[in-house]
Amino acid sequence: MGDILQVRVMVYTPDPEAVEKAWPLLSELAWPAGSNYAPAKRGALELVDTLAERLRYGEVSKGISQGLLPEAEKIQALKEQLEAALGDWDSTLANKLTVKIEQALAALETRAGNL
Repeated sequence: MGDILQVRVMVYTPDPEAVEKAWPLLSELAWPAGSNYAPAKRGALELVDTLAERLRYGEVSKGISQGLLPEAEKIQALKEQLEAALGDWDSTLANKLTVKIEQALAALETRAGNL
């Protein structure tokens, strides 16, 4: 790596609308209509963090928070593992973690629909 140029391994959501289509209930909980919160990005990883924060800090009803927060925190831990894998340039592990995160979000979406 040079002094000026740096090589990065990264992950991002190329189509933020796909997040809302895949996980509409979670997206609504993270970014409710009429909310003053307007993140610059609404990707899958931003969904993970925003949702966990809103559940953790009581910005969502207590029943929903209690039903979703434990799993949301597990997904947030997967995201942290993903960031570590990217930092270690381990693209194989990073790819596996993206799949786990997407599957966990799908399961959490289903759980949210049952609350």
